[in-house]
Amino acid sequence: MQTIILDTKSSISRAIKRIDYLLYKYGNKIL
Repeated sequence: MQTIILDTKSSISRAIKRIDYLLYKYGNKIL
């Protein structure tokens, strides 16, 4: 059970990092 929670947290943090990277990469063009 704990491993599932840890995997979920790591995948969520990875997705947030990816979204932040995309916003940083393309945000300058939009703004």
